[in-house]
Amino acid sequence: MELPCVPQTKNVSNRDRTDIDCVRIRFDRDKEGKAWLVISNDFPWRESFEIHWNGLAPEVARPLEKSPPVVIDRPENPPGANAAQGSSRWRCDIEASSHAGWELKASEAMIVQWQHRAEPAAMSMLENQIATLSQALTQLTQFRPLENTPHHGSFETSIVDGGLPAGWLVSMIPSITWSISDRHARTGNQSMLFHAKNASAVGWIQSPTFPLPDDGRVAAEAWIHFDPAFARPKIVATTTLLKPDGSRQSWKQTYQRGEVVDKLAKWQRIDFPSLNSNSLGTLVDPACQVQLAIDIEGPTHLWIDDMAASKVFLDEEERRQLRSQLFVARRELSQNRPMMAWQLMQSDISRFVLENAPTASVDAKESDQVINAMPSKPAVPNAIRQSDWLLFRRKLR
Repeated sequence: MELPCVPQTKNVSNRDRTDIDCVRIRFDRDKEGKAWLVISNDFPWRESFEIHWNGLAPEVARPLEKSPPVVIDRPENPPGANAAQGSSRWRCDIEASSHAGWELKASEAMIVQWQHRAEPAAMSMLENQIATLSQALTQLTQFRPLENTPHHGSFETSIVDGGLPAGWLVSMIPSITWSISDRHARTGNQSMLFHAKNASAVGWIQSPTFPLPDDGRVAAEAWIHFDPAFARPKIVATTTLLKPDGSRQSWKQTYQRGEVVDKLAKWQRIDFPSLNSNSLGTLVDPACQVQLAIDIEGPTHLWIDDMAASKVFLDEEERRQLRSQLFVARRELSQNRPMMAWQLMQSDISRFVLENAPTASVDAKESDQVINAMPSKPAVPNAIRQSDWLLFRRKLR
């Protein structure tokens, strides 16, 4: 016999509840007139439940083993009122990752409302976790350099005069020239000079391959100085994932002709598409390699410098989403609804932020406590599911 979930109505703050994934109440009767009530709490903290009944107050015939005591409030009905029209209230505390169940004496009572509230210690812990996550998001820089990756992206070394650093490749087209130049450099003394004589010429430069970081997060950038005698060319920045089976997957960022980020800046930054869980998915072979490439459509004359990859912290879209989730979690906590905050702290993005927080802003021990204080949703072997209902019935008999 499956028990339907009782629809949630209104809570203390007079708003519809949404956190039904970890808290359940089931109530039903059979043809013999017996009734059962089951409450499950999958949260990793104690929850206080309050159930409002209409009709003749139900009485407990027998509880399931280890079920907590129930406090029953029976308001006195006005003189002359029908007892069957009365109301009553049950209160009980369900421990973390646990359940409770009772067989009730035959009754026409119906549940008209129920609500639950986390213990104060859990609310305080979640408030501290949300504050720590917000601090880490604010103080962490967006990128962290990957050591010497890709190699010689500042073009300070070459095999021979005018040659390329080891592992770098460029297009070999008669109307295009590539060379190491000491005329302009963003850092150091040299940069890569590109010159295309006609509009149909498209040249490219490719970096050496480098390993995909363990967390699968990579950001990359290059800096370009344009010769003012030429119009801004079309540029395509490509990030390619090279898989062990020989296949490739590429992401492209296109900068159209004339597109300028800062007209006053001597060096313009172009960004390569970032790699993260959104672009790669959750299952990525750790043996994958990464390669960067720039395609330039002439005619133009320009210099490229500081073409480098970084271990990306969060891209702008991830930052925006996390800030939005933090706002909602704070609002829900202020109204004694911990579900959103708890789910946020269990998310991969929150754990990534806290694990990468610098010691200057979030102490490492504190970070470990924040990450581990509220474990991921437990298996909850004791919680009663609909498939376990027959077993529960046998226990009650």
